[in-house]
Parts: sequence; structure tokens; C-alpha cells
Amino acid sequence: MSTASLNAIKQIETLQVEALESCSNSAKKVLLEIAIEKTQALKEIINNQPLFSPYTAGLTIGDRIQLARESLGMSHDDLAEKLDIHPGGVLAWEDGDDQPMAGMVIPLANALKCDPMWLLTGESRHESSGCAETPQAPVKVTQGVDMHGIGKRIRKARVDKRMYTEELENAIGADEGEVFRWETEKTVPPALYIDKLAKVLDVSVTWLLTGKEVEVSHG
Repeated sequence: MSTASLNAIKQIETLQVEALESCSNSAKKVLLEIAIEKTQALKEIINNQPLFSPYTAGLTIGDRIQLARESLGMSHDDLAEKLDIHPGGVLAWEDGDDQPMAGMVIPLANALKCDPMWLLTGESRHESSGCAETPQAPVKVTQGVDMHGIGKRIRKARVDKRMYTEELENAIGADEGEVFRWETEKTVPPALYIDKLAKVLDVSVTWLLTGKEVEVSHG
């Protein structure tokens, strides 16, 4: 929360305390009216700010997972249960000891009620339009990620771009042979490569993960 918001909250709390302690009914009324006005002003400040905006710069995907989880009041166990994994896996992501695999991005976004693009990059998919959207817009997705097809989609997009596997590896900073292993479905790309792949191959993160374009609801 911004400094302006915190200061407004302190002012409101002070006015409420002074109103309760006041012996004069007229003074109580005036102080409460001022508190109500400041409450409305605070709501406008908060409503006009993208969620997490003061904190997202420089955060890792693990930091964003933790931030979103805590904002929902979820424990490591709660999130792990939703994802059907061990709580230690969530802790490892947040501590930066491990990266969620690509197949976990959409389930994570669903569980944390966030835009998968924000989860991967710290940016909402609508920020390029000049109107920063909250990264916690509920995401309408299909049932799970089609991980059996992600390798084929990477290959299709790469061929469409007329790129060699080595060129793609250099562009995204992957080790030699990684793209071949992904495309032949011997391994799955870690989440940290998904946004890079999408940008270089000129496809959406959602299509890369699911094979479909999904709609983000901001209602």
C-alpha cells in the first residue's frame, strides 16, 4: 500500500478515536463526517491503483507467488492442497530454490486468482495498452494445461519463424539441446522460459501453455 494510503488510514483512525472521546455531540458529528469523507477519498486512491504496483519491480516469480498467496490469506499448505503438491514445493518456489514447471503456471494463476502473465513477468497483459490492469483479475481457463502439446507448439512456432533450435536457445538463454528436449517431450520447459519463448516466437503465453487463447475477466 502506498504512503498516501497509509497516511489516510492513520488520519481516519485518529478522527474516529477523537470522535469517540469527544464530550460534545456536535463535535462527534463533525469529526465523523470528516472521517467519512476521508474514507471515500481513500477508496478512490486504492481503486485507482493497480494491485501490487508498489512492490512488483524487481520481484522474482517466487516473490510474486508469495505476494499473491499472502494477499489471499493462504498458507503454504492451502496453496499446496489446491495444486495437489507437497507444501515444500511451494516453499522452494518462494525461496528461489526451485522454479515451477510450465505445467504449473495456469493452475497457480487459478489458485492465486492472478493473471498468468503477471505471475511470469510482473506485468499484466493489458499494460501495453497504457491502462494498467490489476494482475489479480480472475482468469477463465480450461481444465488444466495441455502439457502433452507444448513441445509441438514450440516446434510449430519455431518453424513458422524459420528459426533453428540453436537460434531459439540463444535468444532465450537456454542451454544447448534444451529446445530439442522440449520439442520431443523428453522434458518440460521451466516457467522462467515461458515468457521468453512466447516473446521470441511471437505467440501468447496462454496459447503456448494451453493451445487456446483464454479470456481474462475484469468484472
